[in-house]
Amino acid sequence: MTPLADLLSNWGVLFARLRPDLAIPGSPERCLVRHVVEDVSGTLWLLEQLGPGQAIRREALGKLLDELAGLGLHGLAPYRRVDASSGTGANRDAGGGPFVLRDWGGCWQLSPFILCEPLIQPDYLDDSAKGESLGAWMSDLRNSSTSLPVPDNLFPLDLPSFVTDLLTRMARARPDVHARVSRMVSTLTGFFEAYAELPRALCHGDVHPLNVIWKESGILAVIDWEFAGMRPEIYDLANCLGCLGIEGDGGFDSPFAQSLLGRTLHAGLYTPESASMLIPAILATRFGWLSEWLRRKDEEMIELELTFMEHLADHP
Repeated sequence: MTPLADLLSNWGVLFARLRPDLAIPGSPERCLVRHVVEDVSGTLWLLEQLGPGQAIRREALGKLLDELAGLGLHGLAPYRRVDASSGTGANRDAGGGPFVLRDWGGCWQLSPFILCEPLIQPDYLDDSAKGESLGAWMSDLRNSSTSLPVPDNLFPLDLPSFVTDLLTRMARARPDVHARVSRMVSTLTGFFEAYAELPRALCHGDVHPLNVIWKESGILAVIDWEFAGMRPEIYDLANCLGCLGIEGDGGFDSPFAQSLLGRTLHAGLYTPESASMLIPAILATRFGWLSEWLRRKDEEMIELELTFMEHLADHP
């Protein structure tokens, strides 16, 4: 057998061929290497090689997605368990083999690869059915996970501390950006003061249309759970609306956004206290995106992000 066939046999998958012709949705930066592979039955799989620091959290994510699937949440592409007789067994539990294979000189995960229709940007903003589908999925995630214990080793995020630290670093490295951002921080005071006490829920952590595998206007799967964890309950909606706003005209009146809001905010998914914090929460989530553009030294996106953030700060 080839080394790849040997590797896939740990999941009971019989390797047929690589599929480099298939584009992989989601961020390529969530792992070291990823490949689409096809088995002898024609089933497609996504094989990921993880970085050395990812294995513990990815194992926890594997268990979380498995539990959510067991609770009936649709729109998942859960990781496949390693055969119980394979791997080192370092993280095997009573439910079977681990979700991360710690062997073959690295750490690996395998999940179903789902063929999808390309998302046309920014045309999708006019698709109210897509917004309806995503809002329904976010509501289902909330309802499915209400009583689910969330592992402590998922991605922790303290937004006020993150923003404070980012401002400190920007003051040294990018004083021009810091000067523009520091003027809008005062609009976040109430949100940051209430942050620790806001109702919390399991959040995907990076919900936006490009992290969804679509079929027509329906959802096949929501992917890239790397940032999942307990957050203020409004977090996923805020992050998604921010992505819609920056791709559109800065507002949230597109058919997609309005349908999304109709299935979440207007349907009473959140407490009044959380709902009142939606706009500052959107602004706060944009600091994570700004940090990413700064890391990449993408000056065009830095300027676009700053303009959008200023718009949010001026229209609380």
